[in-house]
Amino acid sequence: MVQAPGEARTDVWTLMELAKRFTIGETWCEQTLKGVPGDKLPNVLDKAAELGYKPTDTLLTSYLPQLANVLKLCGRIRSIRMSSTLLVMH
Repeated sequence: MVQAPGEARTDVWTLMELAKRFTIGETWCEQTLKGVPGDKLPNVLDKAAELGYKPTDTLLTSYLPQLANVLKLCGRIRSIRMSSTLLVMH
């Protein structure tokens, strides 16, 4: 693996930082998007609430634990530990 120069960060680091900051309420609400039917994406917050998601949940806390569980089931990792800002997989 090649070390990044200076204070450069990886793409994964950037995505993780964004996932900490965006909430379900900001990303799953109705959004204008030209080229899709009706030129908008639907609001799916009600459906998300039925699945146990809250509008204040971040993308990090919503998706990563589920991804880690899938990887664990597939034998790719042995253990998972999650804090409010960090997911550690071994």
